[in-house]
Amino acid sequence: KQWYQRRVREGGAHVEIFSAQGKDPAAKWKQSGKVQRIFDKSIKSYVYLLEGGPATKMQIPRDERQGLSLTQHFLVLQLSVPLGVGFNVQILATDTLNSKRRIFLSSAHKDISHTPLHTRLPLGMMVRGQWVNLAINIGSIITSIFNSTLKSTELICVSASCKLRKVFTMRHQPHFLHNRGG
Repeated sequence: KQWYQRRVREGGAHVEIFSAQGKDPAAKWKQSGKVQRIFDKSIKSYVYLLEGGPATKMQIPRDERQGLSLTQHFLVLQLSVPLGVGFNVQILATDTLNSKRRIFLSSAHKDISHTPLHTRLPLGMMVRGQWVNLAINIGSIITSIFNSTLKSTELICVSASCKLRKVFTMRHQPHFLHNRGG
């Protein structure tokens, strides 16, 4: 937790949470199911391959009670999701009232639904079969769904099936979204 807090306090444009490069890059991540590090020739880089059902996942932090304390509003995942398979992202965020809010983004959801403590959002329009930067505006989701303000992101969990290259947060809207109005 201290490492992430130190990085956030530095005030950089982004904070890297995960990169498939280097020695044991997923050491801080809880892994379950069929998760393996492979070399992807198409992008000439190491990636983590998550195959299987919803039980296959990578989660940071390992212990959900620790929390990441990430304050930047945009979460970006560099990933590739194959055609015809399920894919999920779960985010646990704390708002300024110290309420824990869960955000479930899934290819299985068809409609938006929410309760006072969680929301389910569909990922039906996500591009599949190629590498993408999936940018999630956590601050906007907390504001529009829960009528509150984001304090911090505490947990990130990616569930199969996908290839995952990087995960990072950004202070400002990523430049690749500016032309799309996102």
